[in-house]
Amino acid sequence: MPRSLKVRGDCIEKVKLAVRRNGFPSQKILAQEVGLALATVSNFLTGKSVDFATFEELCQRLALDWREIADLGDEAASVAINYRVPFQAPPLPSYYVDRPEHSQILKTWLLTNSSSNTKTLVITAIHGLGSVGKSTLANALAHDKDVQAHFRDGILWATLGQQPDILPLLSGWVQTLGDYNFRATNIEATCSHLRTLLYDKAVLLVVDDAWNPEDARAFNVGGGRCQVLITTREGAIAQVLGANTYSLDVMKPEQAMELLTKKLGRDLVGTECQEAQDLAASVGYLPLALELAAAQVIDSTDWAVLLQDLKGEIA
Repeated sequence: MPRSLKVRGDCIEKVKLAVRRNGFPSQKILAQEVGLALATVSNFLTGKSVDFATFEELCQRLALDWREIADLGDEAASVAINYRVPFQAPPLPSYYVDRPEHSQILKTWLLTNSSSNTKTLVITAIHGLGSVGKSTLANALAHDKDVQAHFRDGILWATLGQQPDILPLLSGWVQTLGDYNFRATNIEATCSHLRTLLYDKAVLLVVDDAWNPEDARAFNVGGGRCQVLITTREGAIAQVLGANTYSLDVMKPEQAMELLTKKLGRDLVGTECQEAQDLAASVGYLPLALELAAAQVIDSTDWAVLLQDLKGEIA
């Protein structure tokens, strides 16, 4: 990130008005309240450079978005600031298949629901069977450019599982948000600190593979511009947390075939295509089962053998 920033010339008057609007009768009072030298506050208010942390703190005290008033200078400074935005979602697999009948609905929910309007942190839960693609769908939403623009302060991600170690995950969020000095000694204090860090930020908090409502609740730490996106196979979790629940079903047959084709890296034709279709139906069009089947085919297992093994297991 840049070491220092200054207010753009065309925003100086806006900043000075913000001082009075936020109850500071003078620069001196503002400096005393924030604990800064009067000269530093004066430099800020007159468009001179101050260090980045000071610039951000003064903007918070004056209810200003620092990105809207900062003179970012050359392209390199802009890139450095963009790089600072946290993004913890894992990479999408090369064989990812979009499922727009689900992703577009959830995207609309994320872009139109607002925690600031309801005064309550908005929680969305993707619910469905194991291996149905809940985590992949959440990941695809995190990679969507419109979603990233909406949650412009970043996307945090935590994968829980059945026995999560909550404190290190929360501590990781604190550090990802740029605070390397905070010592995470217990869950309650760390959650409280995260609420402070996130109170004016627009961040999407993704809680993946939640099995227990109390575990998931620990990550409800966002401010009025944040939202939480949970994936879970436990419908009761969504109910306990008061989440907007979206039930995810299996893939369509054509999507299943697209996944197999992409995973194999080649087209399926003739007899092999029919065998692949039969196998996709046999595994119930579950994405994870399809991925595993394709991996075995890559390792030279015959489709017919796979299908026979599946029938044997079912029998």
